[in-house]
Amino acid sequence: MSSKSREDLDSVRLLLLGGLGNQLFQMAYGLNCGVATGVTLCRPISASGQAVDTSIDEFNLPSRVLVADFPLRQESRFKLLNLGLRISTTIDLSKATRFIRIKIVKVISKILYFLSAESVQFNYGVGKSSINPDPRKNLHVGYFQYFPPMKVKSELEKLSLKNPSQKFLSMKKELQKTSFLCVHVRLGDYLSDHKIGSPKPKYYISAMRQLSQIKSYDRVYIFSNDINRAKHYFDDSSLNQIYFIGEKDFSPAEAFELMRHAAGYVISNSTFSWWTSVLIYSYNPPVICPDPWFSSLKEPVGLIPESWMRLDRELGI
Repeated sequence: MSSKSREDLDSVRLLLLGGLGNQLFQMAYGLNCGVATGVTLCRPISASGQAVDTSIDEFNLPSRVLVADFPLRQESRFKLLNLGLRISTTIDLSKATRFIRIKIVKVISKILYFLSAESVQFNYGVGKSSINPDPRKNLHVGYFQYFPPMKVKSELEKLSLKNPSQKFLSMKKELQKTSFLCVHVRLGDYLSDHKIGSPKPKYYISAMRQLSQIKSYDRVYIFSNDINRAKHYFDDSSLNQIYFIGEKDFSPAEAFELMRHAAGYVISNSTFSWWTSVLIYSYNPPVICPDPWFSSLKEPVGLIPESWMRLDRELGI
């Protein structure tokens, strides 16, 4: 799909970053921008011609959303965007150091404009910035992690897969017959990222037992990006009927859709499982999430709904 014209003033343009969960936050931000009626999600294409994974494109998206290629013909441009993103997401507007970081980000934006005549606005922090979006900017870059307004949430609840596999359809049919507890164990790079961190095994065991006391579940399905390591988390679990689904079993979009059918959730501090617990098919299922959300990063304001229960990410108590 070709890039959308910059002369189309009815569209706000966002750079797609990260996995499916982050991409959903970026789309939600675009849909909520009052300065535009349309949203263009820009799929980065590196100087070597390699496209960034955009799982969001596996869905039938709202009619006012377009996914378009965004060629980064200069390697320096790609590096500057990443540098600006890393600095801008660590800006804490409550701290004195914010002035230096904001100035650096503004310099990066000016260099990017010099390289490509592309006006860029970086979001400050991981969550919702107190800086209002500038409609004059051509490209918005950030993670925008905050709970979406109901009108946006309603649009996203209608997401459906474009081309579901037969394996997915069979699994979906099976899950719809059961009342299952969904557990998402996000491992991989979270284990080595000390700012984000990964909840300890005790958190998951304690949360599963707590929800099992609230509601009866036929089965427990554990989804993880490292299923072999995740299995060791539950070696001593007294819970029965546990099934594991790894990242090789289904595409990220298909796993996401399966998780939306759960009757209860124990989630990690992952945007992926956060969205599955928000865009739910069942009515008001209980959700347990880790506290604090990140190991050391500041939690985005308003990210966690008041109805969700929280357990200590280290001990599960």
